[in-house]
Amino acid sequence: MNQFNMGGQISPTAYPNGWIEDSLTAADTKKPFMVVDGVAFSYGQFDKRVKKLSRVLFETCDPDRGMGIITRSATEMACLFVAALRVGVPVININPELTPSERAHALRASNVAHVFIDRDIDDDHPLPENVTRIVVDAAKPDKTSFVGKLLGSGRKSAPKSDYEAHIDAAEPLEMAIPVDPDRTAMMLMTSGTTSNPKVVELSHKNIKAQLDAFREVYQFTAETRLLNPLPLHFTDGILHGPLHVLFVGATLYRPSVLEFDKLESMLLSVYRDRITHFFVVPTLLNLILSLPESFDDAFDTPDFRMLRSSGDRLGLPVWKNFEDRFSVRVCNAYGLSETVCEASYCGPQDGTYRLGTAGKPVGCEIRVMTSQGEEVALGDEGELWIRGDIVAKGYRNNPDATSNAFSDGWFRTGDLARLDQDGFVSITGRESGIIISGGININPADVSDVIMKLPWVTDAAVFGIDDPTFGEKVVAAVALDTEHDDKARAREEIVGFCRDNLARHKVPRTVLLLNEIPRTLSGKAIVRKLRDIARAPEMTGEGRSNEVAKDVIRIASKVFNCEPKDLTLNSTAKSAVGWDSFAHVQLILEAERAYGVTIPPRAFLNIRSLKELAQILEEQNGTS
Repeated sequence: MNQFNMGGQISPTAYPNGWIEDSLTAADTKKPFMVVDGVAFSYGQFDKRVKKLSRVLFETCDPDRGMGIITRSATEMACLFVAALRVGVPVININPELTPSERAHALRASNVAHVFIDRDIDDDHPLPENVTRIVVDAAKPDKTSFVGKLLGSGRKSAPKSDYEAHIDAAEPLEMAIPVDPDRTAMMLMTSGTTSNPKVVELSHKNIKAQLDAFREVYQFTAETRLLNPLPLHFTDGILHGPLHVLFVGATLYRPSVLEFDKLESMLLSVYRDRITHFFVVPTLLNLILSLPESFDDAFDTPDFRMLRSSGDRLGLPVWKNFEDRFSVRVCNAYGLSETVCEASYCGPQDGTYRLGTAGKPVGCEIRVMTSQGEEVALGDEGELWIRGDIVAKGYRNNPDATSNAFSDGWFRTGDLARLDQDGFVSITGRESGIIISGGININPADVSDVIMKLPWVTDAAVFGIDDPTFGEKVVAAVALDTEHDDKARAREEIVGFCRDNLARHKVPRTVLLLNEIPRTLSGKAIVRKLRDIARAPEMTGEGRSNEVAKDVIRIASKVFNCEPKDLTLNSTAKSAVGWDSFAHVQLILEAERAYGVTIPPRAFLNIRSLKELAQILEEQNGTS
């Protein structure tokens, strides 16, 4: 079936998805397109598979409702995604680590008709009734394969249950299908932590405008070798991954899974693979800073150009410390799903680079507005509004949310910002995160920025929780370096430092000392989890013991490969499934690593319950 009747004989490359054709034609077929865990996937392989998948999607997928992708394979995801863009099928890449219920919710919210899903993820949980699953698996036949049912007719050479065989049998679609610039190209789940995230609809015009801005700012060439480990269901992962490198004919390097405990190996690839650009989030910068001095020259190679950070506010102390230690420029980009990926860039050019800011807008225009919709005076704080070809169409099947956030081409970001006389924009906080205590508005970033100036603080997040007197009270969750083990003194110093540097109403009334701040992979603090911790018995011996107990159960459930609810502090090697001699060693090592302590050999051998491990950690870490 032909989805579009554009008329005439206009070349597909004249349309906003035509860049795909131009890039495939210009690419060196022998050159790596992606290198995942050291395994190369060439432009020639990519071209062949994309054109066959284009035929499959063109003949089977609903061009209005679109399709979802749920796979852990970076190469298959890239091929499916680009093939969908090439034939005008709206596409969303869904986090493969979601629970079945979360997955079903994402599919309902995006309203796709088909979902391509890995066999090991497809657990036969019911999908929304109007969604058809296509199991991505070449190993075992699947008699119910949707692709087989639709394409198997008249093709006796390919068993209709074999996904790979049907792709192999498909006739390559040699040219892209021209699309209307305003047609939905891709969808993104918003990164908010609400139970009902919105689905952002981005047009083909949006994507092309973003890629044009990337080319202007980052100036990638065919010689660029980009290291980007961010998940592909993030806009930072897919846009600054397969799409950006394809746009310029570059090569993408990435691990199959972003695992922070393999960070050292990832950094070694900067030298081994002659990486030119490394794209990260602030959390990764923090972790790299924690590595030993032997990594100080990790970016001192003839090929390396820059790091780029996005996904959350990049605190000035981390930013400056990183640049000073590693002698490399860190560029800071600001954007949201509603602006495809990025809207404002601090660097890499000198004219847009100023520490502590989000630089200057590219490919769009910005305003800083009051709540009444009037521009604030230069230098004053207000809500950031953005307008331009990168701004999304709106939220899928959600006209109320769309009308609330979009008006006359402007997108109201909900982020607080200041614009200075030189045109630099600084993101100062988020409106929805404002703490109201005693009738006074408090920006959490004001407090966390001060706390992060303490040299022994490695991370901090500030939020509000309910208070019967003041409405809300300020809570600071703080992670310390491993050498600062006097927690009682640390709390006193944090509060004292805040009193010296903040207005009285901004000083935290509660300080939680945690091993790490729970954050999403994009670097945003998970405030819901932090509030749960804060509402437990606070800052008492019982509260601190509860924190250690929760940590021990969490670590044990990971080592034993079970659910935390299946364990208690009374669990022993006899009662806990998976607690064998090997797991015992792993449990102790993981606990030592999490708390930065060394458990004495005698205690190591005498631990027979999770309660005993928690008690030892409290003693070693000075929390009892």
